[in-house]
Amino acid sequence: MISHACGGGIRGGHYHSQSPEAYFAHTPGLKVVMPSNPIDAKGLLLSAIRQNDPILFMEPKRVYRASKGDVPDGDYEVPIGVAKGGAPRAGLTLIAWSAMVHTAIEAAEKHRKRASTSRSSTSAPSCPTTSSPSSNR
Repeated sequence: MISHACGGGIRGGHYHSQSPEAYFAHTPGLKVVMPSNPIDAKGLLLSAIRQNDPILFMEPKRVYRASKGDVPDGDYEVPIGVAKGGAPRAGLTLIAWSAMVHTAIEAAEKHRKRASTSRSSTSAPSCPTTSSPSSNR
């Protein structure tokens, strides 16, 4: 296992803000792990240490400062290669990993608030459900 700090968004400079996870994720036989919160960081790290496969544990620097939470004492693992699902929202699917999970959650919350506001303020849809070329003139 190799552990490596990565990611931008913290004004870390040109060479300290790179995110090469896509390059490594396409390397056959190599697993890439990038936690989004402290609980997952510990559990994924323990899982990575116990794997026989080569693992690149990429630590997003933005999560160091932005994500806070109580980490359970003791030994536990978070399975590598298993995605977590968020709260289901009608009409919206967001896929994110690592530090961007927090941004995606914020976007989903804004969407939920905007959708509930528009539903309560009007009974008519805001855009037509069908259209023809002549109706757009």
